[in-house]
Amino acid sequence: MRYDQTLNLWDFTLGGYKTKVTVPHTWNVDDEVMQHRGNAAYETAVFIGEEYKGKKAYLKFNAVYHTAKVYVNDIFAGEHSRSYYKRSKIR
Repeated sequence: MRYDQTLNLWDFTLGGYKTKVTVPHTWNVDDEVMQHRGNAAYETAVFIGEEYKGKKAYLKFNAVYHTAKVYVNDIFAGEHSRSYYKRSKIR
């Protein structure tokens, strides 16, 4: 059985600047951080029911720009490090 869940609303943090965003998102549209070059963080919560315990789960990103490091429950799960990539999967 396959279950897909779309995660559109994310917490975006860049230094002391925090806001809710929908993805896809680019921070250079926000006046407060438009000139920033460097790291930022996107966070969201996902509920996975007990019926999926012990089964494989995949995170699929429909677009990743430049560099992305993914953590699940604060544990490093994978990364993407190239230019724009249309689809990225983290297992």
